[in-house]
Amino acid sequence: MAVETGQKEMLAKEYLCARQMFQLGEIILPDSAWASYLLATAYAQLGENKKTLDELKKARQKGLTSRKSLDDAAFDRLRNDEAFKQFVASLPEAAK
Repeated sequence: MAVETGQKEMLAKEYLCARQMFQLGEIILPDSAWASYLLATAYAQLGENKKTLDELKKARQKGLTSRKSLDDAAFDRLRNDEAFKQFVASLPEAAK
């Protein structure tokens, strides 16, 4: 429920509310890479780059392996950030 509400808030551009919902999602599903990834999208939209990268690293530790998931428009502001580029490079490329 928290994740669904958070996704609705993201679509409505209510990023603070989305962040709160995704934080709840991480509490409910502490081992979920998806929960950390979604929280990273909210942080990215809020311009909180360090927290975005922290959550993406948590998502990777929990099993995120897809570079493709970082194509999300939420991460557009970070495309030129050196730490973000390094994170992207740390993930395997998609199979061709």
